[in-house]
Amino acid sequence: MREDVPRVRPLGLGAMLDEAIWLFRDHFRLYFGIMLFAALPVGLLYGLAEDGAKLYFTLTAGERFPPWGAMEGLALEVEILIAAVFSGVELIAVRPFHSAAVIMATSAVCLGARPGAAACARRAMARYGRFFTANLLFLALLALGFMLCIAPGILFMLFCYVYLHVVVLEDGPLIGSLGRAKELMYGSKGAVFILTVLSFLLHDAVMAVQLLIPPGFGGAVLAGAASAFHWTFVAVLSTVVYFSARARLEHLDLDLRVARIDGDGGDEGAAPVL
Repeated sequence: MREDVPRVRPLGLGAMLDEAIWLFRDHFRLYFGIMLFAALPVGLLYGLAEDGAKLYFTLTAGERFPPWGAMEGLALEVEILIAAVFSGVELIAVRPFHSAAVIMATSAVCLGARPGAAACARRAMARYGRFFTANLLFLALLALGFMLCIAPGILFMLFCYVYLHVVVLEDGPLIGSLGRAKELMYGSKGAVFILTVLSFLLHDAVMAVQLLIPPGFGGAVLAGAASAFHWTFVAVLSTVVYFSARARLEHLDLDLRVARIDGDGGDEGAAPVL
């Protein structure tokens, strides 16, 4: 398929995975550039914190910082504290920008444009406050759902799987976008459930890899990179789900093909509001 032809069409479960893998592989430089903007600063700070903790432990305990399997007492408490702080920073502060930039980049590719990592990062940063609020609202409702016997949280996650995509690409109101996301998931919740399970399995695999990396500056940066790769692919996959749902329910693929008959094939910027 030509680069300037929209890649928007209804897809089945297997085709969604294939499309996401193709996008991630063939546009790796684009996504890697976004990861540098979004994840590298946090990874470097995480590494510096790890080295600071090792130095603090050496000075106070008078011995070398132990590897993961031998951690106990003060070393384990320090490592858990650092991991918890930076995981919270990544989840609440960094991921809205990271996910929004990836969503913009993927939507641009799907619509036949040629996006640049810097352009997508600038657009995501320019509207960071909106994306941060949307992410915070989503996390709060998700946490509330899991506190209410877990099942409501799972249902909310399935119904609002593309909530951030609606906020980023359609520029709708934050509360109203919840209903819009639910509408788009009509008939797709089974596929979304399977994709969510696969995403969690991928997350567990990333966590297992991180446990094999020794603590310290280099290990922290590598662990941050593994997490960034995971969440980038999840954002690509969920964007494929979003466009597949719009093509199936709203015939967006036909509208785009008609609209682009006399078009110029897009530009280097992120996708427009749909």
